[in-house]
Amino acid sequence: MTAPFRRVIWIVLDSVGAGEMPDAAAYGDAGSDTLGHIACARRLHLPNLAQLGLGNLKSLPHVGPVERPTAAFGKCALASPGKDTTTGHWEMVGIHLAKPFPLYPNGFPAGIMQEFERQMQLRMGDFSNQVVDPGVTYFPEDFFQLSQNEVFVDCGAYDGDTIAAFRRVTGDRFDRIIAFEPDPKNFAALKSAASGDQRIVLQPYATSARRETLRFVAGDGVGSRVSSTGTCEIESITLDEALDGLAPTYIKFDIEGSEPDALEGGRKTIARHRPKMAVCLYHAPDHLWSIPLRLNELLPDSRFTLRTYYADGFDCVCYCVPR
Repeated sequence: MTAPFRRVIWIVLDSVGAGEMPDAAAYGDAGSDTLGHIACARRLHLPNLAQLGLGNLKSLPHVGPVERPTAAFGKCALASPGKDTTTGHWEMVGIHLAKPFPLYPNGFPAGIMQEFERQMQLRMGDFSNQVVDPGVTYFPEDFFQLSQNEVFVDCGAYDGDTIAAFRRVTGDRFDRIIAFEPDPKNFAALKSAASGDQRIVLQPYATSARRETLRFVAGDGVGSRVSSTGTCEIESITLDEALDGLAPTYIKFDIEGSEPDALEGGRKTIARHRPKMAVCLYHAPDHLWSIPLRLNELLPDSRFTLRTYYADGFDCVCYCVPR
């Protein structure tokens, strides 16, 4: 078996096409041949690319084939639908799309451009045009109401700050709270805040996809988190195991990037009891779309909304309320 390469240098000449695709006419691209048309319009002097085999790919004026090219050469066609740069680049590294990205033959809709401009302002440090929710984090009263019989599961309970807000919003009338907090210092503060209330069950675990021992960055306040570079070890548990048949009515996840694993570990409970969900999205870029998609799989026929509570995008929360 051939040994793997230690290093690959990948150079992409973006949009330098060497002939039309079989479905080019469907995209208004019949006859497209960027490289061929450029070679016809001007004399090309490409000795290095020619020696690699560029002229062996197709007949080009002034760039003929060579008898012994110094590189392997060939032409390939997209397996994915679509003709955009992103689709092509993704496919180069093995990601195939089942459906194409949307097309905008008449330009981008105003709503998309407005959001693009807002995002660019944010990245340039201008927070003046950001939409910030003025309400209480995790308790958007315009989207759902809490009853006096809530079973609230707080994953990433920190020092009890969210539990305190929950008790204020409910007038301290609820059935039960189950709080998970693996950081020892945070857990001590959480225990003190609970004040021995028998309705509040405290669990010194991280919630994850399985029961295991994990490396953990402790003592970092709200930023304490599971990490391979952690200086201590903590135990994780799945919600399916920890709740053991208990029917939650509202689950909140703010666990510094471990949200997808925790959802996986609670998928049976979530699908069976269909609780309201609040899941933070701001710990990893792809969580902005991957977590709502996963929630939609676990809880079909639900209402969704996205709220952010700081102008810089922190505390961005996805709310999912089953119908």
